[in-house]
Amino acid sequence: MNRSFVHCLSALALALGLVAGCSGSSGSPLLDPAPTTCPDVFCPATEPSADGGATPGDGGVAPVPGDDGGATDAGPGDFDAGLGGPCQRDVECPSGLCNWELSRCMDRPAPDGTKCRRDSECAGKVCNWELEQCMPKGAEGAACRRDSECLGGLCNWEAEKCLPKQAAGKACRRDSECLSNVCNTALDQCQ
Repeated sequence: MNRSFVHCLSALALALGLVAGCSGSSGSPLLDPAPTTCPDVFCPATEPSADGGATPGDGGVAPVPGDDGGATDAGPGDFDAGLGGPCQRDVECPSGLCNWELSRCMDRPAPDGTKCRRDSECAGKVCNWELEQCMPKGAEGAACRRDSECLGGLCNWEAEKCLPKQAAGKACRRDSECLSNVCNTALDQCQ
């Protein structure tokens, strides 16, 4: 056999193994000799999650404490599983929100502590890029790297701390440092 044919067969076997690995029953004892549970808390509706937090038909999503359980149901064989379905881009999700870190559709932004890659994935609109985790906006004095990480909307980049915005006449270097959002850079003063 030529090498490209063998490589193609190997890739096909791997793909079939991955599909069968997260499926409760593939119908073939060779591919899936026993029922499995999906290891992810965002599992398709036809599979229970390994943590026991979800059951078949409940949308496959383990409830978040204090959550109203807004999961959507997906029928058997429904590849657009909605909430919890696999995705790579926002347009692949009915809600328009794909959590890139988890590669799963979300029905609403994730709570603090959830894995993330971008601010729009988080309820508080802040994804800590170093920890890849949703976090609340910081109060004055909290550590920050970007203005969007601060309740007051201003991060001092040198000190890496959230600071209050400045009144007219106070020193500034950029518009976001001023209450008016206007810094006269010729005078280095808030307008």
